[in-house]
Amino acid sequence: MQSRPEDIRWRHDPLPDFIIAPDASVHLQRWMRSVGTVFTLCDRVVKEIARRRLRVDPVDVDDARQPDIDTWVAMARGRGGVVGIGGGRALDAAKAVAFYTGARLALVPTAISTDAPCSRVFVVHRHDGSFDRAVMMSAAADLVLADLQLLAGAPRRLLVSGLADAYAKPFEAREVSAQGGANHWETGAAPWTHALAEDLEVGVERLLQELAGDDPVGEDRLAEAAERVFIESTLVWQSGGLAVAHAMSDVLVGAAAPGPTHGELVWLGLGVQFALAGQREELARWRALGAGVRLPRSVSDLRLRDGVDAARIARELSMHPLVAGRSRPLGAKEAVEALERLW
Repeated sequence: MQSRPEDIRWRHDPLPDFIIAPDASVHLQRWMRSVGTVFTLCDRVVKEIARRRLRVDPVDVDDARQPDIDTWVAMARGRGGVVGIGGGRALDAAKAVAFYTGARLALVPTAISTDAPCSRVFVVHRHDGSFDRAVMMSAAADLVLADLQLLAGAPRRLLVSGLADAYAKPFEAREVSAQGGANHWETGAAPWTHALAEDLEVGVERLLQELAGDDPVGEDRLAEAAERVFIESTLVWQSGGLAVAHAMSDVLVGAAAPGPTHGELVWLGLGVQFALAGQREELARWRALGAGVRLPRSVSDLRLRDGVDAARIARELSMHPLVAGRSRPLGAKEAVEALERLW
């Protein structure tokens, strides 16, 4: 990764073998031969593309829900490998199946919309689609293939969403450090975390500024975005921790009607984090960046469910595990005032 500071030394987790290629099929076929029989999960919307380009016969995924995961685990028993193709939900489903079967895991993201490819966490949803739990795997995937032709076909909105999520990670890591909080492993941040967080912030801000126009997204820009969203942001949040921005996104999943992406909710949560901390310069820059790429900059940009108001959101935010463990507790009144600034 060209943007990686030279003095950084990784620890905690080995990253997956990460390959960026114009055509990932050769690499995937080689990996599949090395593991024997495989079980493949794929987002329904890209299933036919995956069949043609990657030469697989996948099972449809709409969501990583517990009832479906149980079925897929039974189907995958005895397979040497699991392949996940698609967005965050499909990749989480594949991670879950590999985790519960012990099979090796390869992931092929079809959009730069989430850090799911390289992180060692997957999210499980209940039957009704609501959040159930996040599970920490013992290791990350064996292989991640970033196929530039597949990534280029994804909607621009998903690329912006992934970058929005990545942009929040440096600020959350600094918030966790300032509050004396723990990271993904319940330990302090690694020595390289703040250097990488600064590099990530600068690089993602520049990419968001470039995406404010209507110019096509070239392969070089896609490759850099993939590295920053899939690798750098994963390393920063797993070593540095998550804070108000991601807590707020979890709250908004239940408070808002379906429609916004995860990154869009995290972006709005980051604005709340800046408002809570009184970081006016950061908040102004956040607003300007968001305006350029049409990210939400107020709660009114969302369609809230009946009965949801600032007081309810603030109460749920103050009780969220990522916030409740802070050295200085967040009061509901304080949270309401911050929300009202962005209402």
